[in-house]
Amino acid sequence: MEALFQRLEGVISWYNLLFTGEAYERWTVPFLGLTDGLGEKEIQELLKRLAFPETFIRGFRQHRTAAHQILQRLTYSAALERSDLHALLHPLPTPFLLYAMGRTESGEAKRAISVYFTELKRLRTSLSGKDLKKMGFPPGPLYHEILQALLRERLDGRIQSAEAERAFVHQNYGATISASDSGEANLEFRLSPD
Repeated sequence: MEALFQRLEGVISWYNLLFTGEAYERWTVPFLGLTDGLGEKEIQELLKRLAFPETFIRGFRQHRTAAHQILQRLTYSAALERSDLHALLHPLPTPFLLYAMGRTESGEAKRAISVYFTELKRLRTSLSGKDLKKMGFPPGPLYHEILQALLRERLDGRIQSAEAERAFVHQNYGATISASDSGEANLEFRLSPD
């Protein structure tokens, strides 16, 4: 247990030196280490005795289980594409990722979580829903689909500029605009940022 606490403290120090400015509940990381050996029933009973609200207990248990599953996947699976790594780690709150990073002895898993924090977590698309609207797309669920596809392309390094994002949207979703265009306006795609 001492070795685990030392690794967790090291991970917390490393993360704090990244100066992300993100607030997180630091106490959660050593608490996860303290309860590392407890089973699901035991952790639930402990959290109830400590008078945590039921919503907190449910979320804590789900995230703790997810952290263990993620470690299994990162340790025993083939290397993931950067977009797949982002999709795997993004739903998990920072303290649970730090716990996973400190808990594992797998260099591959540690590197993957490190790449997520240092390179992937804050990566965003240049285009937004407003840009899609200006391009002629009617508001709706298609925006989410397009923006997620753009993010995957950015994460995997296939797109690096707003101009490339516009070209990608035109190439992959241009028919959607043609189909939704009622003939009232002839929509054009601009391949340069506004």
